[in-house]
Parts: sequence; C-alpha cells; structure tokens
Amino acid sequence: MPQVTLYATPGCPRCDQARQWLRELNVPFAEVDVRRDPLALHRAMVFSGTPALPAIDVDGRVVVGLDREGLEDLLGA
Repeated sequence: MPQVTLYATPGCPRCDQARQWLRELNVPFAEVDVRRDPLALHRAMVFSGTPALPAIDVDGRVVVGLDREGLEDLLGA
C-alpha cells in the first residue's frame, strides 16, 4: 500500500471532499493540518509547485485539488 499524506486545513470544503474520496477508496492516510505545521504548507508547495489545497502526496507524487482521476491513477485504484 502506498504512503499517502493529505495536506489540508480544517473547514476547507475541498479538503473535506479529498478526505471523503480517500475513505471511499479505503486508503489509509496521514493528515497534516498546514495551519498547525508551518513547514507543511512549504513541503506541499515544494512537491506540487503551488500553495493550493488539498494536496495529496502518494509516495512522493502529488495531486493538487480535487483531481480524483489523478489520485486514482497514483493509487492504482
């Protein structure tokens, strides 16, 4: 199973949808609240090239926003 990290913020509707997608796919994931971890947003930006959220890191490859197709491709779902 790939290592999956969701970079998100509480109360963000797009982040909520990303969480739901991961749960629907039964993908275990770690979540990083970029408001609580000042370096987390920087890490997400380095991976993705943009400060947009949510950012989902799948084994070092990042999907930004609500790109379900891109996420499923990375997960092999």
